[in-house]
Amino acid sequence: MKFMKKEIRILGVSDGFSYRSSVPRKVAIVGVVFRGGHWLEGVMRSMVEKDGVNVTSRIVEMIRSSPHLQQTRFIMTDGLAFAGFNIINIKTLYEKTGIPVVAVSKRRREVEYLGEAIREMNDNKSRREALEDAGRAFSWTLESSKRPIQLFNAGASAIDIRSIMRGVCETRTPEPIRVARIFSSELNRFLTKQFQKD
Repeated sequence: MKFMKKEIRILGVSDGFSYRSSVPRKVAIVGVVFRGGHWLEGVMRSMVEKDGVNVTSRIVEMIRSSPHLQQTRFIMTDGLAFAGFNIINIKTLYEKTGIPVVAVSKRRREVEYLGEAIREMNDNKSRREALEDAGRAFSWTLESSKRPIQLFNAGASAIDIRSIMRGVCETRTPEPIRVARIFSSELNRFLTKQFQKD
């Protein structure tokens, strides 16, 4: 896959999440399936615990139960941390689905930042393992932007990832992640309002 096929199916996953103490204990994550970088073909969702340790298993379940499983060739996640500090293990996600994964971050020192942030939290073993398994990020810069983004990879070569990024990026946010972020933001806004009413 040295050059991106125009109709490759890519799953973008996001929680659209702004960390606030008033949100419910469970946070929605949304996955959107894009054909190439332009055609939306499907939507899936799940729930994860705020500051929990279950985001990897929930994404695995979400993908395995989806009718898009067999067609999906690549997974993009909106960073390494969901719902606060529920940290995804991209290596495990790749091993359990067989689909290459890239976590996209605009923060230059994502692993160091998260490692410091979770230092005093419970259940740190799985979080630290997830950060270790993320490995070292490499930088990629959109031609129209001077600011690089950081990519953590499991199961694909840097050449393949760069080819895919060129096909799905009009801005620094890949289109599958951008759309997943919109859907999940609206869903979590609704859940937060319901939570505050109760």
